[in-house]
Amino acid sequence: FGWWGFWAPRAEDDGIQADMYEYGASRAAGWDCPASVQANLAQFRAHPRAEDIFEVLRRWEDARARGWLTDERREALKDLGQEHTLLVDENGEYELAPWRPIKAPDGISAFLIGRPGASCVAYWHRTGSALLRLPLPQGSFSLRRELNGPAEPAEADGEWSVIPADGRRYLQPGSDNWTVEKAFASAQIID
Repeated sequence: FGWWGFWAPRAEDDGIQADMYEYGASRAAGWDCPASVQANLAQFRAHPRAEDIFEVLRRWEDARARGWLTDERREALKDLGQEHTLLVDENGEYELAPWRPIKAPDGISAFLIGRPGASCVAYWHRTGSALLRLPLPQGSFSLRRELNGPAEPAEADGEWSVIPADGRRYLQPGSDNWTVEKAFASAQIID
């Protein structure tokens, strides 16, 4: 399915991003097809998010090879009105979840992930690293590289928190989706 290009960020754009591969790999999985990438080692090495992109492909291909994608899951992936991500949940198991982009500062990608009783936001810096100042008080959320990984600390800045923005992380709010979506829309990048 495909022969997708892979390019690193450059002056005119942010390059290929993990959500683009998530979209393509999820659609391929809906028809039980492998995903394919045009290889260019120089572009792989130059892309600050290459590791995240390869993890997306690894998960989808592993889930497909294991037979984890049931007929019901594949049918859900064929719904062109809904995008999906493949998570590794708190127990280390795959979880298919709907997601949608939310507003975030320039240079940051953020997606609200719908999970039963525990929505979260996947976010990353598209071209490098920075700190993200978020209008959520310290202790009102947890932050992890993986949902089944250790919690990472957030720095307090009054009623705001400062969190790292580089590779993909998951922010699990203790509040409703509207509050966290509003927080990302109001967030500020600190270089």
